[in-house]
Amino acid sequence: MPAAFDLARRYAEALTALRAVHDFDAWLGKHWQAHCSAPAGPPTAETPVGSGQVIAWYESAGVVSGFLPGEDGCFQVPRGERLPELAVGETFTPAYGRDVLISAAMRDDPGQPER
Repeated sequence: MPAAFDLARRYAEALTALRAVHDFDAWLGKHWQAHCSAPAGPPTAETPVGSGQVIAWYESAGVVSGFLPGEDGCFQVPRGERLPELAVGETFTPAYGRDVLISAAMRDDPGQPER
């Protein structure tokens, strides 16, 4: 059985990865063009997207273009564009072995003043 510390760490890692995917997707989406024609020839690179389909990436002098299966548009990222920084390398330190002070007062406690 996994320890709570391990579960907390793995869940935090999964959330960090999910946020990185969301951030990259939002950045890439800013480069979407409604109508593009794929160049002739094989792509420079491919990214699997499931069901045997890929995003086909082509390089030209000024832009990298990514074509999604079944779409008329494409991503067009200028070659000088910086890739976004992603938080995938963040480390998670759970609150283990730390003293945490929590103060709570119950309303019906006669020893506590009304607010």
